[in-house]
Amino acid sequence: MPYTVTLVNLENVSAAQREAMEQIFRATLEKLFGGPEGVVAAWQACLAEREAQKTDTFTLNAVTLGGAASRWDLMSAMARRTALEGWEGPADDVRFDVAA
Repeated sequence: MPYTVTLVNLENVSAAQREAMEQIFRATLEKLFGGPEGVVAAWQACLAEREAQKTDTFTLNAVTLGGAASRWDLMSAMARRTALEGWEGPADDVRFDVAA
């Protein structure tokens, strides 16, 4: 299943650096989730859980025991850290948007 990764809020980065960081982020996610299909499935499960949380009662189980959103947040944070490794500029607001 195809999906896209877009680096957002990183100033003074060349197109080549941006593309390399997006590729590293993507490759790390695919390693963590077992390939592109795993990334898309995890992302869709995360979105579904977050949508359900808008109307459902927030549960401790969803946060601490491996809910889809919690798992996505952890794995994408790991991928973000890997992709930005070596970047010397400010990166506080930097994120990678995923669309599937």
